[in-house]
Amino acid sequence: MEKENKNKSRVVSLSDIIDDREMVKEENKDKKQQKKEQKNEKLQPDFRVVQTDRDKNGGTRYTDVGYMYKYKSKNNNEYYEMKIGHLKLLVFKNENKKV
Repeated sequence: MEKENKNKSRVVSLSDIIDDREMVKEENKDKKQQKKEQKNEKLQPDFRVVQTDRDKNGGTRYTDVGYMYKYKSKNNNEYYEMKIGHLKLLVFKNENKKV
């Protein structure tokens, strides 16, 4: 009986290596594109935070002062993050209905 060589070498062509590398590059591009799309979705605020004021004619004027973004925690609980200038507040739904 012949002993089987456990360290059999495999012949691989250069074109196979190049094809594999190109395929990996394409997969990485797809992942990067998905991350960009997810980031772009997060950039759109769910609510605007405005301050009311009166103009010269007595009409109401709204001035944007911040935004609220919706997020999900690791426990799958929804919450909002309100940003007003450098101030960042977390907003939760009142589950207990107590003030």
